[in-house]
Amino acid sequence: MHRQPAFFRGLLLPRVGGADEDGRRLRIDPSFTRQACLKPDATANVVEWDGLSNQRPSDHFFENPGNFPSGTFQEGDKALLAHCREAPLQTIHRLKMKNHTFLKSLRCCLRLVASLSLLFAASAAAAAPAPNLAVQITPPGLTPVYSTGTYTVRVSNIGNKDAAAVTLTIQLPKTGTSPQVYIMGNLMSYTPATCYLGGPAGTEAGTRLLCNLGIVKKNLFKDVSFQIQLPEKTGNLVTSASAAITSGTADSNPFNNSASVNASLSYYANVVPLDVDVENKHCTGTGLTAWFECTFFPSAMSSHISQFHDNGAGLRTISFPYDPGYTGVWDLNGAVLTFSYFDSSGANVANFSGRGVPGGAFEGLTTFPGSTYVSPYRVGP
Repeated sequence: MHRQPAFFRGLLLPRVGGADEDGRRLRIDPSFTRQACLKPDATANVVEWDGLSNQRPSDHFFENPGNFPSGTFQEGDKALLAHCREAPLQTIHRLKMKNHTFLKSLRCCLRLVASLSLLFAASAAAAAPAPNLAVQITPPGLTPVYSTGTYTVRVSNIGNKDAAAVTLTIQLPKTGTSPQVYIMGNLMSYTPATCYLGGPAGTEAGTRLLCNLGIVKKNLFKDVSFQIQLPEKTGNLVTSASAAITSGTADSNPFNNSASVNASLSYYANVVPLDVDVENKHCTGTGLTAWFECTFFPSAMSSHISQFHDNGAGLRTISFPYDPGYTGVWDLNGAVLTFSYFDSSGANVANFSGRGVPGGAFEGLTTFPGSTYVSPYRVGP
C-alpha cells in the first residue's frame, strides 16, 4: 500500500460514493471535482485504495483534468486526494482508473506553491536578524529639593543583531523662559565622556545631553548617568530619553526606544518668621513656573517687604509696612506656605503657593486673578 506522509497518517480517507458489498469497490461521485481545489490553502495527497470502505466524503475530493465520469476503483488503483485544511503536501502522480490514465492537473499545486512561497518569504523576512533598542530611566527616588540626585539611562539591545552607531538624546527638565530656554536645575556632572550638552540649533540647544554610544551588542546594554539638582517648580519636572540607530540595520521595534520620568522631590518644613520684615523677591512674566527661572534674569527681579502675624487664635494676617493700603492672610501646612493679598477695597489681587527650600525660605508661584501674568516668588532669607 502507498504510505501517507507522517503528518497525514491516521486521517480517514473519504468515501466518494457507495461501496460494493465486499467493501473493495468504491463508486465515484461526479460532484467531487477539482473546482474545490481552488481554495488557497488546498493540499494534495496520493493514496492507494486497498479495500477501504465506510468512509465519509467530509471536505476531501478527487481532482481530475476534466469531468470525471462515474465508475469504480479497483484495489490498488491510485487516486489524487485533496484536503483543504491539512498541512501542505505536494505529491504528483498519475491517476489510474481501470484502463485509463489521466495526468493530474497541476493548477491546484501551482497555486499552493505560489502561496507558500510568499508565506515562507514573509516568514524569513520577519525572522531576519535585527537590533531592537529599549530605553529605561532609573531616577534617584525621593530627593530633597536642590539636592543632587543621580539618574541612569540604560539603552539595551534586546534584538538578535548588534546595533551600530547608537545615539542617545536626554532631554533634561527645561525652563519656561523665552526666548532662551535653560535647564531647570543645576547639572552637576555626567558620564561617559562621549556625552555633551547640545542639540539642534535653537532656543533649547543647551538643554539636551547627547551621547554617542557606538555599537550596542545584542543582549547587552550601555548606561549613561548624570547628576542634577532640581528646584521647586509648579508642575512636573520631566526627564525624557530616546535612542536611535544612525547606520546599519534599522531597529526592528522603534516604539520602545524612548522613556520619561517625573522627579520626586521632598521639601523643608520651614518656620514663618513673625512680626518682622520679610523680603519677597520675584520676577514677572508668562509661562513661568519656578523662582529658579528668575535667577537667569537678575535685572528683571524686584522685591517688596511684608510682615506675617499670628494672634494665636487662628487669625493669620499680613501687613505691608511700605504699602499700608494692602493687607493679606496666610497659612502654613507642613512645608507648604500659602497667602493672598487684597487691595484697599478688599478685592483679591494676588495668590501665592510655595514650599520650603534650603535656607529657611519658601519658593513658589504667585498668580493674579484675571491675568495671564505670573510671578515666581522667593519668600524669606
